[in-house]
Parts: sequence; structure tokens; C-alpha cells
Amino acid sequence: MSAKEIGWHRVTRGGGTEVEDWLGAGTEPFEVLAWHHDAFELPPGATSLYSSGFCPDQAFVRGNLAATVAHVEVTAELLARWIDIYGYDLEPLSETVQSPEAVLAGRAAKVRDMQAAVTDPLYRRWLGPVRERARG
Repeated sequence: MSAKEIGWHRVTRGGGTEVEDWLGAGTEPFEVLAWHHDAFELPPGATSLYSSGFCPDQAFVRGNLAATVAHVEVTAELLARWIDIYGYDLEPLSETVQSPEAVLAGRAAKVRDMQAAVTDPLYRRWLGPVRERARG
């Protein structure tokens, strides 16, 4: 990427039935925690799940493979630790890099909202075939 993307960034869902299959119904943008310097191009046959204004492909799915540059696994406690350990990475501040205070502000609610919008549906869909095999 031309600039790193760190902080809470609003993303827009892709369209189509595959996106609904992975993230459920809905059209509203949501926020994810981004902390990355790199981007990827969609592999052949992949579907983009969501994108930001700074990174056109934030996540994709292909078959039962899911990939994301956002940190949908983060917890409020883990995010505070990351700021303590890796806070130096939040320099220089820019349109794409938020201050430590901005990243931590309201983090419990932001994590909860992100989990509801993307983490929980993504893992539920990804692990669905595993659960089915375990039952079988």
C-alpha cells in the first residue's frame, strides 16, 4: 500500500449472495480494526467481502477460505497491549493512521460491534463444515 492503515476504519460490504452467506444480510458499513502496511490482490475466483477507502480489498472468500487484513480477532484487552508494545507504529499520524488515544477510545463497544458485524458471522460460516463433519 502507499500508506499504512492503522485504527478503526469504516468498511463497505461487497455485494452478492456469497457475501451474505459469510456475513449475513445487511448493507450498512461497519468499522474494523486495521493494522497493516500491505494489501493483496484478489485471487482468481475470490469474492471481496468488504473494502475501505484506503484499501479496496480488505477481505475475501474463496470456497471455504477466508482472508482479511483487518484484525477481527482482537479483544479490547489485546488492543490495549498492542498499543503498549507496538504504539511506535502509529507514527506519523495521518488520514490512515490514528493516534493511540483514538484507537483506544470506546474500544470495548467498537470491538463488540465489529464482532457482531464480521467476526462472529465469519467464524460461524468458516467453521460450519467442521461442525457438520463432527456431527456426521
